[in-house]
Amino acid sequence: MLRAKAKDFFAELPKIAINADDIQILSKASEYRENLLSLIKNAKQRIYITALYLQDDEAGQQVLQALYEAKQNNPKLDVKVFVDFLRAQRGLMGHAKSVGNVRLYREMNDKFQHPIDILGVPVKSKEFLGVLHLKGFVIDDTLLYSGASLNNVYLQQHKKYRCDRYHLIHSKQLSHSFVTFLQNNFCKK
Repeated sequence: MLRAKAKDFFAELPKIAINADDIQILSKASEYRENLLSLIKNAKQRIYITALYLQDDEAGQQVLQALYEAKQNNPKLDVKVFVDFLRAQRGLMGHAKSVGNVRLYREMNDKFQHPIDILGVPVKSKEFLGVLHLKGFVIDDTLLYSGASLNNVYLQQHKKYRCDRYHLIHSKQLSHSFVTFLQNNFCKK
């Protein structure tokens, strides 16, 4: 009985059909970085990035630089980066005390004519199980979905890297749905 109810429940949920040919699985952190930077460079309409953090290191700076360059080349480009509010305001644990990644965000913003939106998402006042773990990047009609954040290790900036899952999904409907979720839940109205 419960199984039948669950089956009915799932059958009634809204769905987005995606052709298998529109899904690409990237197998390396370096491919993830290369695809991300290429998508940013070629963006025409929108870039929405959600990550636990965009780190103040070489890889994070490279991504942020690419975002600002894309915005300068196309001032009408809608660029929003959502990061965990608490993580943006502190340095790495075990490292020297710092103001955190927010310093990088402010410095980069001051260098360019056309700013981008970097928004801190407050999840909970304490970090235990209360951090922003939604990690999807919508660039035009492509969703780059991963569990990776934006830093040297996840983007294989040096020889050391942490492999994660990397799915490149080409779907206008899915991308629009993801952006609508972010706009409705994370943007001020």
